[in-house]
Amino acid sequence: DRVHFVVFAARRSDLEYLEDLVSANAPHYSIPAVTERRLAKIYSICKDPGAVYVKIDDDIVYMADEAIPNMVRERLRGRCSLVSANVVNHAILSAVHQDIGAIRNFYPPPPGARDAGAAGGRTWRDPRWPFSDEGLAMSVVTKQSQSQCVWALWECAAWMHESFLSRLADGTDCAYDFGWHDFHASGHGEFRGERFVPLPHTRWSINMIAFTADDLEGVVLEALAEDDEAELSVVVHHKRGTRACAVGHALVAHLSYSRQEEGLLENTDLLARYRALSEEWAGMEAVPPEPAVSGSS
Repeated sequence: DRVHFVVFAARRSDLEYLEDLVSANAPHYSIPAVTERRLAKIYSICKDPGAVYVKIDDDIVYMADEAIPNMVRERLRGRCSLVSANVVNHAILSAVHQDIGAIRNFYPPPPGARDAGAAGGRTWRDPRWPFSDEGLAMSVVTKQSQSQCVWALWECAAWMHESFLSRLADGTDCAYDFGWHDFHASGHGEFRGERFVPLPHTRWSINMIAFTADDLEGVVLEALAEDDEAELSVVVHHKRGTRACAVGHALVAHLSYSRQEEGLLENTDLLARYRALSEEWAGMEAVPPEPAVSGSS
């Protein structure tokens, strides 16, 4: 197995971090040379016909141990071309999670309420939002690629993560396992004149996917460069008459979509909670922050 870091855009500090990481884990980690432009760079390294590639977005903040093996096994079965992980905070799969009762009813705290987070002695296990088994959910999760909940609203992302972390804390994360989901069970879309228009729920987020070099045959590089999600999640499948699927027993968590990110980072400590979770599971102690320097003597 190999881990390739494909750099789409980065600051100098990001590159220095990656170079140190790759150097410490050589030869298994690498930063390969790429061709093409924009998003198509990611896929330009996928040339080995005998390999199963797993693309992992940089904002995946949790990954179950069995996620990658189960995705690869499903791809090798051959019934789907692209195979998605079971992604928490996903524009399509979050609706599936709501349908099967995995999402718990958490609600935003009252206006003006402040959360002390870790500074108040709370751990990643302690919910920051109120929870109630009574009443309705704060929103219907719409099963379409760019809905208000979950794609656009940071509050919906926070809700997805509060629910997931609570289930991880009490050992009921198996509630998210839907078995197997066919993204194209009802087709791909339809033509309006000469233009192909996907169904609202057949375009899906490719936050973490398994595929082969053969699955990229027939992609339009310009389309891939500008919108790899549209090209890979539905257009290629429409052209080839194939389907994509998700594996329930490959659970991961996706932090945020771009429209959710600012509000999520400003109003929650979710990123710090996922870091604390990873450090705990890795058997590491959190490194205390360095004291602020107020002056010199």
